[in-house]
Amino acid sequence: MIQCQAIVVALLAAIFAILVNILKDWEFQTDHCLLICATSLITASVTGFLLASLMIAVIILARKAGVNPDNCSTLIAAFLGDISAVVMLSGTAKLLYNVRHIQWIAPTFIVIFLALLPFFIFIAKNNEYTRDLIDRGWYPIIIAMFISSIGGFIFDFAVSIFETIAIFQPIINGVGANLVAVQASRISTYLHQRCALGEKPPISCKVNTDICQLPHHVFMGSNTNVRTARLLLI
Repeated sequence: MIQCQAIVVALLAAIFAILVNILKDWEFQTDHCLLICATSLITASVTGFLLASLMIAVIILARKAGVNPDNCSTLIAAFLGDISAVVMLSGTAKLLYNVRHIQWIAPTFIVIFLALLPFFIFIAKNNEYTRDLIDRGWYPIIIAMFISSIGGFIFDFAVSIFETIAIFQPIINGVGANLVAVQASRISTYLHQRCALGEKPPISCKVNTDICQLPHHVFMGSNTNVRTARLLLI
């Protein structure tokens, strides 16, 4: 499932970047477009595989050590995900750019990943744990990809005006995103352990199950998630 999402999202991100560049410069270069698509596919697929393997190992070790995996696995994924993606992206782009005179390399990588996509989809559809994600798990990932891409262009515009803002970007975005990721992971695990998909938690969990919530309910209450939210806010 991870490879399915990686290939599709990487291809969409590459196409989006190509379209924006065309609208910006009114220029289309086939070799550059193929280079972007191949680099994006290789980076997403390899980093997705490595991070997924690492997360499995971290969760297993955390469970054996008696540590809640939600408190450490999310942070490790966020930290290593950014570094590995940047290193892999820059390294792959440099290698493909250095051999750009061999015109069949980039298209070959693209064809290979597109040919593997139906195979990965077939495996995911035949797995009871990922079958539903094939149909309903694309919306948040694709929306997040577009938001991230738009944020990148906004950041590029901001850097052209405030050059030193790039130094603080990892701190500004990283701290907030990591805290939210930890809380979201804990809430997901909390709900997964206590109720089925689409059902509300039982009354014994002391969770306000109203669909419309007031903002202060996030930090006021006695259940585990509210106490964690207050701790993360501090």
